[in-house]
Amino acid sequence: MTTAQSRVADLARWIDASSGPRRTPLGGDTEVGRYAVIVPCDFDEPPRTDFDAEALPLFVSADQAEGIATGPIVTDAPASQDRVCERLAHILWKIGTDLAPMAVIGLDDPQEPISGAVERAGASAVNVGTYPVVALALYALSAADRAIIAARLPVLP
Repeated sequence: MTTAQSRVADLARWIDASSGPRRTPLGGDTEVGRYAVIVPCDFDEPPRTDFDAEALPLFVSADQAEGIATGPIVTDAPASQDRVCERLAHILWKIGTDLAPMAVIGLDDPQEPISGAVERAGASAVNVGTYPVVALALYALSAADRAIIAARLPVLP
């Protein structure tokens, strides 16, 4: 397992922990749904676009996710999670602190291969054996949310 794959596995474990049920004041559980979903894919192809606007797909290369239990790919909106922009901002804030360093780039065009966006963001020189490259579907965000998140991108190790 490469360092990048280990870091993808760590991200997957953190997402799983953040997706579990929460206790209610009366002692029951509330299902919250997936905090985010890791989507292994071919970066030479455009990203999948079948996700609900409140789902949070994190696209990673199939090579970096190989052999990793990335969790289910749920395309529906989570039942009781924070808004997608808040979850995404939280992940970006955790990278390099509670989560290992990784490259994060934004996808502006759902028809463009992810590799084109990686190159445009200056992430093509990232050592993919050490750092995962995560692509975010900025095109699926509202204009206001997109501005908030785009201002924090790219994240390069």
